[in-house]
This record gives sequence, C-alpha cells and structure tokens, in this order.
Amino acid sequence: MNNYDRLIELLEKDNLSPEDENNISALCAGDLEAEKIVRVYNKLKQSNIIDKIITFKQLSDYVLYLNGQEPLDKNIITLIPEIEKQLRISNELKKEFEFLNAEFSEAAQYVTNTFTISGKSKKNDLLNTLRNLNGFKKYSLYSISVTSFVYFFLLIVLNIFTPDYKNNIILQDTSDNGYTRGRISESFQQGLIYINNNDLQKAIDMLNKDISINPDGRTIFYSHYVLGMVHLQNSKSNLLGLFTSYNESDLQKGINELNLAVKKNTNPQFKNINLNAYFFIGNAYLALDSIQKAKPYFEIVTKEKGAFMKHAEILLESIHGKR
Repeated sequence: MNNYDRLIELLEKDNLSPEDENNISALCAGDLEAEKIVRVYNKLKQSNIIDKIITFKQLSDYVLYLNGQEPLDKNIITLIPEIEKQLRISNELKKEFEFLNAEFSEAAQYVTNTFTISGKSKKNDLLNTLRNLNGFKKYSLYSISVTSFVYFFLLIVLNIFTPDYKNNIILQDTSDNGYTRGRISESFQQGLIYINNNDLQKAIDMLNKDISINPDGRTIFYSHYVLGMVHLQNSKSNLLGLFTSYNESDLQKGINELNLAVKKNTNPQFKNINLNAYFFIGNAYLALDSIQKAKPYFEIVTKEKGAFMKHAEILLESIHGKR
C-alpha cells in the first residue's frame, strides 16, 4: 500500500483517533499532493456527500462513457445521476472532471494526429509515442491524474488498432458442459476438479495422464476436448485490464487437441462435441490472426447449426467487416 492509499484509508474512517490524525499529518508532511487530497476530502465531507463520494475510477469511467468509449465498469451508467448531482455540488470534483475530460480530448486528438496518415494507421510508431508520453504530463489535483492520461491514451490506441473480431473471441466453453458427464475415469474427473479450482497446469497433467493410460478408449475424445479447452484458456492473459494477449504455443496445443477430439469422436450421437470443437478452433485461429484458417470452422458451425451458431455468425460478420 502506497502513502496515498494509506491516506485515503485513514480519511475514510468514521472516527479518527489521535494516532490516526498524527499519521495523516506525517503523510502530508512536505507532500503538496497529499495536502490537496485532505483538503478536497474535507470539503466533500462538509458538503454532506461523503457517504456517496465518487471514486477516481468511477469518475474516469464516467468520462469514458461521455466520450463514446466503453467504460471498464459498465455499471457506471446507473451512477450517472449521482455523479452529475455531485458535480453540481462540489467544485473540486467538477475541476477534476474537467481536467480528466480535457486529458481525454487531448489524448484523442494526439492519437488521431500521430497514428493516421491518409486514413492509414501508423502502428510502427506506437512504441516511440509511448516513450514520449512524459512530454504530455501535467500537474493536476491528484498525482494519479497523470496515470489517467496514459490510461485514456492506451484505451484509444487499442480501440484504433484492435480488429473488431478480436473483441468477440471466445476461448472458454461456459455452456452446459455435457462432456463432464461423458467420461468417468478417475484422471478425467480429477482434471475437472482442478479446472474448477483454476489450477490449469494440474488439470493439464491429469488429462494427459488419462489420455496416456487409455489412448484408444471409446470416450477418450472427451479428454482431448477438455484438454484443448484448458490450453486455450491458459493462452490468454491481460495487462491492466486493457491489453489482451495470447500465447501462441498454448493456442496451437489447444487446436491440436481439439482436432484429435474430432478425429476420435466418430459417434454421430455426440456430433455436438465436434461442432463445439470447430467453433473454438476457429476462435484460436482468430487469436493467432489467421483469419482464412478460422473462417471454414465458423462456416461449418453455422451450416450444421451448432450450439455456438449465433456467435459464429457474429464472428463471420466481424471478419468480413474487419478494419
């Protein structure tokens, strides 16, 4: 916990002890930003709105919403009346809002000027631009506002550079998992338990064990299917809730296992498993930016009316309309 977090934690107490007050004084000693935080907080308290104080994150999401961007917390819409009420009451909150909104506008304009030449994005300049962000930092009511500029900047950049289909990729089967009842081997069931506990590496080990013990079992395709899904789930990571990235090795392992599931499942009664496998193979190829490899799998799912038909149609539309 940094000093500002500690300061906010103390200020949020209902009754401050002498020790708490001493700690606040110590945290503010020689720190102008900390002193501003205390002043703003006390003014809000005097305005009788401290019980409904708007957090910095909520204010940031509100700015994003007003500027036509998708906020990280979609529930911010329900707080808009309260936020706007407090903006009318508190001059300090209004100043912070105006600052954040100005930062967003400047970031948007800067990205437009920097990354667009004759309508074409200059992706190669992204890293150089991020290195030069210090030139755009300003003083604000809170030191954390500088972070908001970077946050807004990155959000806009991602909105420009991320293909539409990347926002619709699914690598986890959250449907009614009938496959969990399709195989009763001990290793398979233990693998499912590890998946539920989000211990993906142990799940991979147990599923591989199940496959090695009985590679030609009548229902072994279930193990290949689940193992493939675990690899796909394991491939995804993100930074700051903004950057979604995929591990190519895990994606390829997932594709291989799902293909094996289809190969080993020759029973028409379980055709749904194969169609699900095709859908997720297509998603894995999209994550690898292999659009032409992905399309045939989605076309099979839509033609055969698989469980993920509607989403496959959405992905095909986003592929055809990719920017």
